[in-house]
Amino acid sequence: MRGRRSTWGSTETGRDRPLCVRPRFIATMVALRYVGAVFLGGALGGFGGVLVAFATEREPGVVLPAAVALGALLVWLLFVLGTARYYARTEYRLYDDRIEYEKGFLGREHKELPWSWVTECTLRQGVLQQMYGVGTIVLATPATDPTDPTDPTGSAVGSGMKIVDVPDPEWVYAQVRARVHAARQPQHEGLAPA
Repeated sequence: MRGRRSTWGSTETGRDRPLCVRPRFIATMVALRYVGAVFLGGALGGFGGVLVAFATEREPGVVLPAAVALGALLVWLLFVLGTARYYARTEYRLYDDRIEYEKGFLGREHKELPWSWVTECTLRQGVLQQMYGVGTIVLATPATDPTDPTDPTGSAVGSGMKIVDVPDPEWVYAQVRARVHAARQPQHEGLAPA
């Protein structure tokens, strides 16, 4: 998979040249991920259909099914297209001493994490990710709270970071682990023997 150089590259030159990684947007995988949005959209569409039926004095049995279907489709499309835009604006840069990312849908977020702060690194691949050859790498730090009650998946990263849906995840994981391991090695440069 390393032959897919369209997702790899570098935006800088010099000694600290980063390895740039971008998530791969796979419409089928993302569409299945947001099936729950269909129920939300259907509920909103049904509510709108009831309001339209009362406002136009039409029979709810005529308006309601179309409103539910339309609401479900619109909300689902919003989630899928929003994720496509989010992935298009996401880039992870792996330097020798840190990882940085920029991402966002409507706004932008920039984060930097020194490798020396990483206490654990985990490669996760669900069934769909395995089918499409992508994976998620989770970087935990001492401030990471895996018991965060607001995260029902148990994958909260707090001050850590997730590298989401990257192609060739085993290779990227090896690159991350090598940088974390190198950051943990004591630096002896410039020290004279005692």
